[in-house]
Amino acid sequence: MVLCQYRNRKIETRTLRKKVLLFITMIAFSANVFCAVNYTVKSPNGKIAVHFRLTSTGEPVYSVLHSGSIIIKESKLGLVRSDGNFSTGLFLDSVSNVGVVSDAYKLSHGKRLNCTYKGNKRVFFLKNVKAKTLEIIFQVSNDGVAFRYYFPEQTDTTVKIFKEATSYYFDVSTKCFLQPCPDARMGWCYTSPSYEEYYQIEIPIGTPSPYQAGWVMPALFHFGKYWVCITETAVDTNYCG
Repeated sequence: MVLCQYRNRKIETRTLRKKVLLFITMIAFSANVFCAVNYTVKSPNGKIAVHFRLTSTGEPVYSVLHSGSIIIKESKLGLVRSDGNFSTGLFLDSVSNVGVVSDAYKLSHGKRLNCTYKGNKRVFFLKNVKAKTLEIIFQVSNDGVAFRYYFPEQTDTTVKIFKEATSYYFDVSTKCFLQPCPDARMGWCYTSPSYEEYYQIEIPIGTPSPYQAGWVMPALFHFGKYWVCITETAVDTNYCG
């Protein structure tokens, strides 16, 4: 009787192990399939397209195409905060449908007074290993691509941004028009960086900056028949960029 019970328990244990193994295999398979999904956001005229996905290690990556030609190769997204890493080990919780964004506004200076904007928007809801949420929002118009990092959670604790993983991977034939950024407290009366350096013209992609601080934005790139300007907006003096 004891032997019979032992055998039954052994059979149940083996069955349980098989179920657990099957469950783990299903999770791994589902995660790999989910990471392999390539999501797309296109401009209203369909010429510009952004592809977004998660790698097998949970790194968010994107690429930008125009008329089928790859302009920005697959590049990294994400950042690191004092309370967690949002550049790797992420999980894609959900993806919004593509929505339309439109705007009309006036400029106080420049060549055009009345401006209009229309683009397609898609939000990718991500979570890190600590279950903290990051939203990566893409908007694609007929003349450009914009993306934003947004943290919907609120806290009374001060959170610092330590590092940004955002990158722009161009073809090796790309030429650059870049302004170097002097290291802090250099130059006249230690006022650097003052963003008054001369732009270096048509330098090869990957050329290191003469300063440790790197390059500043806006940055202009020439690849084939395409000209790409990369800049940032809506940041204040508290942001590390």
